[in-house]
Amino acid sequence: MIRLLLVPALFYCSISFAQTDYNLGKSLTAPTFVDIDNDGDLDAFGVETGMTAGNVLYYENTGSKESPEFAKPVKAAFGLKAKSLSALKFVDIDNDGDLDAFGVETGMSAGKAFYHENTGSKESPEFGKAVSYPFGLKSKSLSAFAFVDIDNDGDLDAIGVETGMSAGKVFCHQNTGTKDKPAFEKRAYNPFGLSSKSLSAFSFVDIDNDGDLEAFGIETGMSAGKVFMLEVQK
Repeated sequence: MIRLLLVPALFYCSISFAQTDYNLGKSLTAPTFVDIDNDGDLDAFGVETGMTAGNVLYYENTGSKESPEFAKPVKAAFGLKAKSLSALKFVDIDNDGDLDAFGVETGMSAGKAFYHENTGSKESPEFGKAVSYPFGLKSKSLSAFAFVDIDNDGDLDAIGVETGMSAGKVFCHQNTGTKDKPAFEKRAYNPFGLSSKSLSAFSFVDIDNDGDLEAFGIETGMSAGKVFMLEVQK
C-alpha cells in the first residue's frame, strides 16, 4: 500500500540555486515549461494577471536546452484561446504521442476544469475547443492539479486541491480507464495519506532517485509560502 509521509524539506536547502532572469514578463502567473514543439528544448507558457488576467502567453525557446533564449510572447498560440485561466498543465492524456492541455477557469466558473485536445502533432500542435469536465473529471472547486501515475498501474491519475470552503484540501480522481482511454472516478479525499489541509500548489518528482515519487507542496494560511515534502512510504 502506498502512503505519503510528511517530511521536513529542510535538508534540501543545502542545494544552491542560481537566479537567472529570462525576461518572461512582469504580469505572469502559473508558468509552465514544456517542449511543446518537440525540438529538444523547453518552451514557456504563462497566464497573465492584471487587466488581461487569464490570457495564455507562449514564449518559444529559440536558444537551446543548455542556453535557453525566449522569444516575445504570443497570445492564443496553437489555437489555445482560453481567456479565463488560473492554471495550465500539459500532458499526453490519451497516449497518442502529443501533449494535450488542461486548465482551470477563473471568474464566474472559477475552479472548473477543462481540456483542449491536441489534434495536431507533437511537432506542430493544434488545440481544439475547450471541453468541460473531460473524462469524468467533474471537479468544480479546483485551484491546482497534477497528473501522475500515483498507483503505478500504467495510467495517469488526477490529484487536485480545492478552493472555497474546503480550500487547501487534497483529493484524487483515480483513473479506472486506461492510458489510451482515461476515465476518472469520483474524488476521494486524503488519498494515500496525503492529508494536508492548507495547500496552494504541489508537484510530484522523484527528488531522491529512489524509484518512487515524492510530493512537494506550498502551504497557505498561517504558514503561507512554506515548502514541505511528502515522501512515499511503502
